Amino acid sequence: MGPRRREGGSVLKLVHPGRFVEVHRKPVAASEIMAKNPRHSITRPDVFRNPHVVVRPDALLKTGHVFFIRWEARVHPKRPFCNHCSKPLRTCLCSRFTSPPIDNSIAITVLQHNLEKRHPLNSIRIAKLGLRNLSIIPISDVNLRSSLLIRPLDPNPNDPNHPQMLDFGDIGECRAEEQGEKCRIRWHDECISIGVDRGAKPNMKSVLASPIGKAAISNGFTAKKIQTKQTRRGSSDETEDVEEYEIVIPAGTALLYPGDGAITLEAVDFEVKHLIVLDGTWGKARRMYCENPWLQLMPRLRLDWKSESLYSEVRHEPKAGCLSTIESIMCALKALHGGEEEKLDELLMLFESMVGDQRRLKDEKFKIMESKS
Repeated sequence: MGPRRREGGSVLKLVHPGRFVEVHRKPVAASEIMAKNPRHSITRPDVFRNPHVVVRPDALLKTGHVFFIRWEARVHPKRPFCNHCSKPLRTCLCSRFTSPPIDNSIAITVLQHNLEKRHPLNSIRIAKLGLRNLSIIPISDVNLRSSLLIRPLDPNPNDPNHPQMLDFGDIGECRAEEQGEKCRIRWHDECISIGVDRGAKPNMKSVLASPIGKAAISNGFTAKKIQTKQTRRGSSDETEDVEEYEIVIPAGTALLYPGDGAITLEAVDFEVKHLIVLDGTWGKARRMYCENPWLQLMPRLRLDWKSESLYSEVRHEPKAGCLSTIESIMCALKALHGGEEEKLDELLMLFESMVGDQRRLKDEKFKIMESKS
C-alpha cells in the first residue's frame, strides 16, 4: 500500500508521535526529515500492517501524501539478528562453518522469490555462505505487467570447437510476432522482446526454432526485465517502471527444474558450466518459471530423488523427492562433479542443524502453551 493521497491534496503531511502534524507545501527529501528527527523512521500509513517497511533516506516525499514518523524501536523487530547469516543471534549459523567456502567449479545463480528471503527456514543463506561461486537475484511476481529483452551474446572466440556456435552477425533478417494469452512475443535479427501480464504462461517454441533463438541457446544471452507496477493499491492510473534485473547467461548454462523435457542429472551428455536454480515454494517457483520465459531457452535438468527432504518435519513438501533448494544444489553439484563431495556433505549437515533448531524452538513453544492452558 502506498502513501495516502487525498483528492485535491496539495500539501505533504508528516504525522509525528502524539499526532502532531507537520505540513509542507513543497516536496521534501526523506533524509532531511530523518536528520531533524534522530532515531526515527519514516513509514507509510500501512505501518501497523507492515511494521518493517520504511521509507528509504534517498526518497522524495511528495505533496498530496501522508507519512508517519515513528521511533525506530517501534519499527524494527526486538530480536537481535546476525547481519551475516540473517538468523536470530540465538540460532546464528556462522560459528558452525568449520571450513572456508567451497570453490565450486559450476557457477550457481539463484533466482530467489522476494518473499522467500526472510523465511526463517530459507536454505539459500547456507549456500550463500558455503559456496564461493554463487550469486542471488531477487525475483518478484508480475504486479501489473513486465517487459523482457533478450539479446544473444557474440560467439566466444576462445571456444572455436563449439559445434553449435552461431555467428551473431550472420543471423540476417528475422522478424516475427506472436500473440498469446496475456503475453506478446516479438523477435527480429537483434533481440527477442516479451511482454508478460500477470498470470501469463508464454510458450517459447516458435522462438526456439528461429535463428535468433538458436543463437541465444548456443552463444548465451543477456536478459533484462522491467516491471510495470501500480503505485497505489487498487488503482491502475499511476504506474512506474522498475528494472528488476539484468543478467548474463553464458553458454553451457542449464536450469535445474523438473517438468516435461527435463533430463536426469545422470543422463547429461554435455558440459554444464553454469546452473540456474529457482528458490521459493513450488507454487512460487512455477510462477517464476512462467513469468521469466527466457528460462525456456536453456536445457532443463531434474533430480531423480526418492527420499524425503530434511525439510519434511518443519515445512510442507508436495511429495517425497521434493527437496529444499540447498539439498537440490548439493545433489546437482555432486552428480555433475562441481565440488568436493565431503565438503558438500558438511553444508547439508549444517542445514540439518538449522532444521533441528526450528524443531526445537517449535517444541519449546508448544510446552509454553501447554503450561499456560
